Amino acid sequence: MRCPLEVWFLDLSAAPPLAGCRLAALRDDERLRLGGDLAPAPARRFALARVALRMILGERSGVEPSAILLGEDARGKPRRIDGIGGSFNVSHSGERVAIAVSDPPAIGIDIERRTPFFRPERLWKLACSPAARDWLAAHPQEAESEFGRLWTRKEALLKAVGMGLRTRPSAIDLAPPATHSAGEATLDGPMVGMRSRK
Repeated sequence: MRCPLEVWFLDLSAAPPLAGCRLAALRDDERLRLGGDLAPAPARRFALARVALRMILGERSGVEPSAILLGEDARGKPRRIDGIGGSFNVSHSGERVAIAVSDPPAIGIDIERRTPFFRPERLWKLACSPAARDWLAAHPQEAESEFGRLWTRKEALLKAVGMGLRTRPSAIDLAPPATHSAGEATLDGPMVGMRSRK
C-alpha cells in the first residue's frame, strides 16, 4: 500500500554531474529548455529537479518517467495531463529542492533558504495581515523565524490552490505565528520554516 503523501528533500549540490543523470527521463520540450535561455546553473537545477520529479511520479504510478505528461491548469499550476491523477508540487531554494506528491487532493510546498541578507521586516506589509504584523512587531526575538515559517506556509497554500503570488499574501490570514499545527515539523538546517506532515 502506498503512502497518500510523500515529501522528498533533495540536495542538488550532492548530485552527480548533469551528464551522469538520467536525462533520458526528460521529454523533448524539457531538453530544449536546457539549451534555451537558462544559464548553466539554473539549467542544471531545473534538469535535476525535473528528473527527480519524473522518477518519483513514475514509481508511484507505474509509468515510465519519460512517458509522464506534465502541463499546467488554467491558472498555471503544474499538473499531470496524462489522466493518471494525483497531485504534485515542487519548490526550489538554491541547491535545495522539495517535491511533494499526493493522491488527488491539491498540494503545495515551499522551502526558503536563510541568508544573512534576509530582513523580513521589509516584507511584512506585503506578506502579512495586520494581525500578523502586530504579532511580529511585539515579538522581535522570534520575528525572523516566525516570518519565515509564515511565509513558507502562505506560499505553499497559494501554490496548492493554484494562485501562486497572483494573490496578495497579506490578504491571507493564517493562524497567529506562535500557533503550531499538530503534525507539523520544522526541519532544521539551511532552510527556514520548511514544513512536512508526519
